[in-house]
Amino acid sequence: MGSRIPARRGHFVPLTSESAVTAQGAARASLLPREYFTGRRRGGRPESHRAGEPRGNRACGRVVPPRGGGGDRSAGRTTAPQRAAYGSGVSRRVIQTPPGVAFPGQAVDRRAVDILLDAHRHTPLVTELFGRLGVTGAGQIDFADTRAGQPCTYAAGLLSAWQQFGTGADHPVTLGHSLGEMTSLVYAGALDPLQGLDLLFELGEVGHEQDLRRPSRLVVLMGLDLSEVDRVCRLAVVETGAVLEPSGFNGPTQTILCGDAKAAQVAADLARARGATVRLLPIRGAYHCSLMTELLPRWQFAVGRMEFRTPRIPVVSSVDGRCRVTADGLMELLTRWLLLPVRWSDAVTAARDAGATALVDAGPGEILRDISRRGSALAFVRTSEMETS
Repeated sequence: MGSRIPARRGHFVPLTSESAVTAQGAARASLLPREYFTGRRRGGRPESHRAGEPRGNRACGRVVPPRGGGGDRSAGRTTAPQRAAYGSGVSRRVIQTPPGVAFPGQAVDRRAVDILLDAHRHTPLVTELFGRLGVTGAGQIDFADTRAGQPCTYAAGLLSAWQQFGTGADHPVTLGHSLGEMTSLVYAGALDPLQGLDLLFELGEVGHEQDLRRPSRLVVLMGLDLSEVDRVCRLAVVETGAVLEPSGFNGPTQTILCGDAKAAQVAADLARARGATVRLLPIRGAYHCSLMTELLPRWQFAVGRMEFRTPRIPVVSSVDGRCRVTADGLMELLTRWLLLPVRWSDAVTAARDAGATALVDAGPGEILRDISRRGSALAFVRTSEMETS
């Protein structure tokens, strides 16, 4: 394998967008030695988790001192004008600390996913992924099948983050949207990458099984406040006699509903009539919804087989908006994850309160950057646009 990305523990090295996206840049990056994959294949801990070594920023669980001096706690936070500037494509920005890393729950850029997976097909993670899917290249994968799409999204997110930042960069926090929560735990070192892959394969199977038993849909409503979303949801339930619930809160005017397919369609029609922008998600499985209750014992068993360890960097959960710096409670957290809604805006606020001054969308793609353009507590920046001071 080639030379490793030049990132040391406690040292942040942003790569250019060209090396982070192109196949040539992907092929040059040596992501992880086989010794890192210790949880399922062999015992012991990776080098970065040896006793006595620093485990990154521990801002979670304590008051973060203001950066601007005096008593103004807003001094270290990104202002609305700064957020606008970050999103305007300015060539480079200087930020005071490394950004937090956020992992998406959907892989929206299929070409970028294919490039990453194919370029790293000989790494343990992708070798295992392709082997279990019975393919030799990413182009053969049917992403419309939840059983394939979920583990591929997970693997691509990890590869993208490792490629941009290396395996030991000292971020203030990491967090994830929906299945990205599991990706963030693996990136933080709280779970072995191959065990994480096992869990994502099981997650896809759980979603597939639920959809076979009772067809479900997820629908995104944009442009309606929470009170109007609640009204739309209730009207759809009354009209259909079916189940429909909020499964994600992305921002003040962007909510995800999940439930029976017929109720989701009625809600989509009602929301459009009220001027909302509506998108039905191509995900099979009632994730973050009570329709998953029947599959909860199966999911709980899968989570119970995982070997959690102390994360290298703090992990903010989008289940409850809390920050974790130990392995305590991670099993219960992921069990609850299946039924509870994604509280993304709360998680971003918690990341800010834990010391992050900006976030990077690990990708591939920029779906988290896109959904956080309005009303987000933190700006999303690109690695090609920034320098650390």
